[in-house]
Amino acid sequence: MRSGNVSLVPCTKLVAVIAALIALFAVPATAQSADQDLEAEILAALDGWFGAVASGDPAMIAGYLAPEYQIQRANGDGYDRESYLTSNLPLIADIPAIEGLVLTANGDLVVARYVLDVDEIIDGAQVNPFAPRLTVLRRDGDDWLIVAHANFSNPN
Repeated sequence: MRSGNVSLVPCTKLVAVIAALIALFAVPATAQSADQDLEAEILAALDGWFGAVASGDPAMIAGYLAPEYQIQRANGDGYDRESYLTSNLPLIADIPAIEGLVLTANGDLVVARYVLDVDEIIDGAQVNPFAPRLTVLRRDGDDWLIVAHANFSNPN
């Protein structure tokens, strides 16, 4: 005759396996929700920034840029915040479409990699309308500031 303890061991293992499976499948749903929330925040921040750039108003654009902001363009030109705002703003017709957004995050920093479909003129030249971008954002209270941006769009 078996004792109660011997038959409980397999049952205890089964309960542990079921609990582990529940935990395993519960975590991705929570992580996916957090990822979707972050993606929505970053898309809103990028749309706001590109909307400000489309306005052509340096004061409006400045509200989206961190003090340490830098931009690197495909032609090798790079600018800090002040030089970008005073003489090197691109001309874009409308808020561009963002495609293929990939985010990585660590604390209050997010790196966004994406392709931008935009009608854009830089330094008087029309640039390739469909080109990759890399943008680093930093959370500042409830806002996201653009820290760095790389534009890989070459002139046509």
